[in-house]
Amino acid sequence: MADVVIGLLQMEKVTAVWVKKRALEPKFDYYCWICMRGHELFYGRQGAREKMRSAALRTIEDGKGEVAEVAQVVRMRLSAAICARWRG
Repeated sequence: MADVVIGLLQMEKVTAVWVKKRALEPKFDYYCWICMRGHELFYGRQGAREKMRSAALRTIEDGKGEVAEVAQVVRMRLSAAICARWRG
Protein backbone atom coordinates (compact mmCIF):
# COMPACT_ATOMS: atom_id res chain seq x y z
CA MET A 1 0.00 0.00 0.00
CA ALA A 2 2.89 2.34 0.68
CA ASP A 3 3.88 2.14 -3.00
CA VAL A 4 0.37 3.18 -4.04
CA VAL A 5 0.40 6.13 -1.64
CA ILE A 6 3.85 7.22 -2.81
CA GLY A 7 2.74 6.91 -6.41
CA LEU A 8 -0.30 9.07 -5.75
CA LEU A 9 1.35 11.76 -3.64
CA GLN A 10 4.88 11.90 -5.03
CA MET A 11 4.45 11.04 -8.70
CA GLU A 12 0.88 12.05 -9.47
CA LYS A 13 1.09 15.03 -7.10
CA VAL A 14 -2.52 14.68 -5.93
CA THR A 15 -4.01 15.66 -2.58
CA ALA A 16 -5.93 13.66 0.00
CA VAL A 17 -9.12 15.48 -1.04
CA TRP A 18 -8.53 14.43 -4.66
CA VAL A 19 -7.99 10.80 -3.58
CA LYS A 20 -11.19 10.79 -1.51
CA LYS A 21 -13.21 12.02 -4.48
CA ARG A 22 -11.52 9.68 -6.95
CA ALA A 23 -11.99 6.70 -4.60
CA LEU A 24 -15.72 6.90 -5.22
CA GLU A 25 -15.22 6.13 -8.92
CA PRO A 26 -15.65 2.51 -10.08
CA LYS A 27 -12.15 2.08 -11.54
CA PHE A 28 -10.18 3.60 -8.65
CA ASP A 29 -8.65 0.23 -7.77
CA TYR A 30 -7.21 -0.06 -11.28
CA TYR A 31 -5.81 3.44 -11.00
CA CYS A 32 -4.08 2.45 -7.74
CA TRP A 33 -2.41 -0.54 -9.41
CA ILE A 34 -1.19 1.74 -12.22
CA CYS A 35 0.24 4.19 -9.65
CA MET A 36 1.97 1.38 -7.79
CA ARG A 37 3.52 0.03 -10.97
CA GLY A 38 4.59 3.52 -12.03
CA HIS A 39 6.29 4.03 -8.69
CA GLU A 40 8.14 0.74 -9.05
CA LEU A 41 9.34 1.65 -12.55
CA PHE A 42 10.22 5.26 -11.74
CA TYR A 43 12.15 4.41 -8.60
CA GLY A 44 13.52 1.19 -10.04
CA ARG A 45 16.64 1.20 -7.94
CA GLN A 46 15.93 -0.95 -4.94
CA GLY A 47 17.61 1.34 -2.40
CA ALA A 48 15.66 4.48 -3.33
CA ARG A 49 12.34 2.64 -3.41
CA GLU A 50 12.96 0.92 -0.09
CA LYS A 51 13.82 4.21 1.62
CA MET A 52 10.63 5.85 0.36
CA ARG A 53 8.52 2.81 1.27
CA SER A 54 10.03 2.63 4.75
CA ALA A 55 9.37 6.32 5.43
CA ALA A 56 5.80 6.02 4.13
CA LEU A 57 5.13 2.94 6.26
CA ARG A 58 6.33 4.73 9.40
CA THR A 59 4.02 7.65 8.64
CA ILE A 60 1.10 5.31 7.95
CA GLU A 61 1.70 3.52 11.25
CA ASP A 62 1.74 6.86 13.08
CA GLY A 63 -1.67 7.57 11.57
CA LYS A 64 -1.07 11.28 11.15
CA GLY A 65 -0.73 13.50 8.12
CA GLU A 66 -1.65 13.31 4.48
CA VAL A 67 0.22 10.06 3.83
CA ALA A 68 -1.76 8.26 6.55
CA GLU A 69 -5.01 9.84 5.40
CA VAL A 70 -4.49 8.72 1.80
CA ALA A 71 -3.43 5.25 2.95
CA GLN A 72 -6.67 4.88 4.91
CA VAL A 73 -8.78 5.80 1.87
CA VAL A 74 -6.80 3.48 -0.40
CA ARG A 75 -6.98 0.61 2.09
CA MET A 76 -10.73 0.89 2.50
CA ARG A 77 -11.39 1.17 -1.23
CA LEU A 78 -9.06 -1.65 -2.27
CA SER A 79 -10.43 -3.91 0.48
CA ALA A 80 -13.95 -3.29 -0.81
CA ALA A 81 -12.87 -3.99 -4.39
CA ILE A 82 -11.20 -7.27 -3.39
CA CYS A 83 -14.26 -8.39 -1.41
CA ALA A 84 -16.53 -7.56 -4.34
CA ARG A 85 -14.41 -9.69 -6.66
CA TRP A 86 -14.47 -12.62 -4.25
CA ARG A 87 -18.25 -12.44 -4.03
CA GLY A 88 -18.59 -11.83 -7.77
